[in-house]
Amino acid sequence: MLNLSHQTRVFLFLEPVDMRKSFRGLCLLTESVLKEDPASGHWFAFINRRQDRLKLLGWDGQGFWIWYKRLESGGFQKPASDPKQVQVEIDVTQFTDLMRSLALESPVTQADETPVKMLAPGTGKTSTTYLWAVLGDRYHPYTTFSFTESRSRAGPAEFFADFEGILVSDAYIGYEFLHPYTQGRIQIAGCYVHARRKFEELHDLGPTERTATAMGYFRRLFDIEDELRQLSDEKRHEQRQLRSRPLLEDFKRWMDDQLETLRPKHDLRGAISYMTTRWECFERFLESGAIPMDNNASEQAVKNPVMGKKAWLFFGSPAGGRAAAVFYTLTATCRRLKIDPFAYLKDVFERLPFCNLEDPASLTPLLPDRWLDDHPESELQIRTTEANAKSARRRTRRTQRRKALERAGRKRR
Repeated sequence: MLNLSHQTRVFLFLEPVDMRKSFRGLCLLTESVLKEDPASGHWFAFINRRQDRLKLLGWDGQGFWIWYKRLESGGFQKPASDPKQVQVEIDVTQFTDLMRSLALESPVTQADETPVKMLAPGTGKTSTTYLWAVLGDRYHPYTTFSFTESRSRAGPAEFFADFEGILVSDAYIGYEFLHPYTQGRIQIAGCYVHARRKFEELHDLGPTERTATAMGYFRRLFDIEDELRQLSDEKRHEQRQLRSRPLLEDFKRWMDDQLETLRPKHDLRGAISYMTTRWECFERFLESGAIPMDNNASEQAVKNPVMGKKAWLFFGSPAGGRAAAVFYTLTATCRRLKIDPFAYLKDVFERLPFCNLEDPASLTPLLPDRWLDDHPESELQIRTTEANAKSARRRTRRTQRRKALERAGRKRR
C-alpha cells in the first residue's frame, strides 16, 4: 500500500497507455498532456486499454519510482469525474460567427469562393463543396470563411441575410441574385479585374486594334486608382468624379459602338456584354471612395485554402469542412493584420473557456484587432516591411509603364 499525505494528489491519465513505457515515456506524457511536473511530489496513474494493468509514477525527492500492478481477473474502475473539475469543450464557431457578424456591419464587403473536394463514404468518389470568404472593411478587419456542401445561392442568401450595403464580387449568379432577393438592400459592385480578364484573354490570343483599345481604357482606369490609393475616401471620391467618370463614360460609348458593328458570334461581343449588361454594377465604385474597383482582397483570401488543398487534398466530412472554415477565419485574419498566429491562438484558446460565449462583450477582447492593441509585440514587423516593399515595387513598375506609354505617344505624334 502507498502512504499518501493529505497534500499529495493523484492524477489519472484518461487515455489508454502502452504499458511498455517506462520513466522517460511516462514523464513526457505527464508534462505534455497533463501539464504537470512529474517531479512535483504528486502521483500519476496510467492504465492500459484492457484496464487490467496500472502503473503509478512518483518522485520521492531523490528519484522516480514506478509501481506496477496486473490484475489476473476483472479490471480497474476509473473514478467518477469530480463535477468541480470538468473538462470544458469550446465551440469556437460561436467566436468566429461573431467575427463574421462584425464583418457584415461594414458598409462595403467583398466575397469570393473556392471549391474543395470532400469524401463521399461508400461511393468511392468525392463531392464538390465550397469555402466562401467574406471580408469586412478596414474598420471591421475580419477575413471570415463559411462552408457549404454546394455552390447554390442558398449559401450567400444565408451569409448575407442581415447585411445591408455594397457587396463587391464577380458576376456569379449566387451574388447577383442578392440584389432582387433583398429588394435592393444589397447593392452589387462589379469587379474590373474579372472584366479586364475577358478582354486580356482575347488580346493574348491575337492582339487587335479593338482589344488594344479596351486594354488601354482598363490601364488608364487602374493607373488612376493607383495614384489615388493613399488618399482618404472623401478625396478619392472627389478625384474619381473628375478623372475616372469621364474616362468610364467614354469607355461605355466605345463599347456601345462596337456592339453595333460586331458580328453576333464575335468573341469580343461576349467580353463587352459582360460589362454593358451589368453597367450599373460597374459604375458603383463612383458612388463612394470606399468602394474598391475589384475584389482582389477576397481572391487573395481564398488562396489560403487553395494552397492548403495541395497538402491535405480533401475534407473527410462536413464536420471537417466546418472546422476548416473556423481555422481559416482565425489564421487568415491573423495574416491580414500581420499577427503572429501561434501567439494569438495560444492565448485565445487558453482564455476562451473562461468567457461567456453567449455574451459578445466577453469575447470582444479576443477579437484579433482588439487583441493586437493589447499585444503589440505580436505584430510581425517583417510582414509589414514585405508588404510595403511589394507595394513600392508595384508602384514603381506602374510609373515606369506610364512614362513609357507617354514617350511612345509623343513619338507617334
